[in-house]
Formats: sequence, C-alpha cells, structure tokens
Amino acid sequence: MAMTMQRHGRLMLAVLHDRAPSDDEWGRWLGLAAERVGKDLRAMFEVHGSVGPDARQRQAMMPLLPKLDPRTAVLSNSLVVRGVVTAVSWLGIPNAAFGAEQHAAAALYLELTQAELALALERLPMLRRAAGVRERRQSLRNV
Repeated sequence: MAMTMQRHGRLMLAVLHDRAPSDDEWGRWLGLAAERVGKDLRAMFEVHGSVGPDARQRQAMMPLLPKLDPRTAVLSNSLVVRGVVTAVSWLGIPNAAFGAEQHAAAALYLELTQAELALALERLPMLRRAAGVRERRQSLRNV
C-alpha cells in the first residue's frame, strides 16, 4: 500500500510511502474530500521518499477544489516533494511544505485546534505502519 488515509471531521490525514498512490487509493482520497463539499477541509500529508500523486491524479483533483475551502500541509524532507508543493502553491492552491518533523508548524498553517493536532499526532503512527514506513528510533542523549 502506497497511501494510507483517514478523515476526522474537517481533518484529513495521509501517509505516502515508496511509490505514487494507486488510482484506487487516490480515488478514495478524492471521495473523502468530496464529502466536505461546501465546507472547510484541512489535509496533512506525510510523504516518505520522493513520491506523490502523478500529474493525472493531481488534475483529477482540480474540479473539486473550488467546491471546498481547502488547505494542505505536506510534511517531507524530500527537496523534490517540497519543490512540487511550492510550485503548486503558485497556482493559487492553498498548500505549503514543511520538514518531516514540523507537525506543529503545519498545524498552525492549517489553523488546527489543539484537539485536531493531538488527534493527528495520535493517528499518524498507525497510518505510517499501515503504509510500511519504518519508525526511526529516537536516540536518547545525556545533556
């Protein structure tokens, strides 16, 4: 599985890993977003590697955007991914790129409540595991 996702009210969470999402995975993402037509939508993507929806999949999303009040934060350490996010933002699509560990900054950009951020931080590890992302072990330092 390349893309795992969940929606909780206006908050959509997704983790991408290893390869672009399949058409079925992207179709599921669009379906979850479509349930928010006429309402605000806040999406937090974690991207592990230099992957993302292809041009055709991004194009399939375009008719939906004017029907939503969307905002997307993409968390990735890939310069390629972050460059694509920046280029897409130049088209007037409200999204921004953040480093892979910058969840709090992404939450500020998305205007998430503390409860929404807490929910994201609780659910993202499960989505990472389902996508096959290996968790980094935190190193403890004596300070």
